[in-house]
Amino acid sequence: MVWRIWGEERLEPLVLLHGGSGSWMHWLRNIETLSKVRRLIVPDLPGFGDSSPPDGGRDADVSAAPVALGLAQLLEGKPSDVCGFSFGALVGGFIAAQTPHRVRRLVIVGAPGLGLSAGMRLALRSWRNLPDPGEQREVHRHNLALIMLHDPAAVDDLALNIQAINLPRDRMQGLELVPNAGHWVQYEQPGAFEATLMRVLK
Repeated sequence: MVWRIWGEERLEPLVLLHGGSGSWMHWLRNIETLSKVRRLIVPDLPGFGDSSPPDGGRDADVSAAPVALGLAQLLEGKPSDVCGFSFGALVGGFIAAQTPHRVRRLVIVGAPGLGLSAGMRLALRSWRNLPDPGEQREVHRHNLALIMLHDPAAVDDLALNIQAINLPRDRMQGLELVPNAGHWVQYEQPGAFEATLMRVLK
């Protein structure tokens, strides 16, 4: 594997895992800014860029072990924050599952598996600042139909009640949306992406 490192050694490490059909260059527009506050560790994942293919397959699950091994060597066994984009989000997820002691925090960006087709945008609406419960309910209906349930008929009163009960108790803040950006968000909106990433990592 080929690894590239930017930033001073005294800075807290941040591992950036690129997407499919990519290389470290998926992060090209972010390196200058992020390397001022983090020590960036950016590989070409196995089988991409300048790195050799992994043994035993051609998917994210077989890429996790060589990446975790490289991180163990580079970071002398210490855990680090990991940010994975697209295919790299899958690799990061496998690393966190297979070697949880290597990953302090995992941020996934544009992860596969959200059920989005090409050109589709997530037009989620915010409910938190709406004082009227009826307005909040309509926003819940919209958001459920957009990302959670395929059949609009499935967005029934029970689904709405479950959503209305659970959302205010969500303390994980698991989804951050960057406006005016497509899948390759860190390239298209680097400033907004970097600010969001740093906020999430705090």
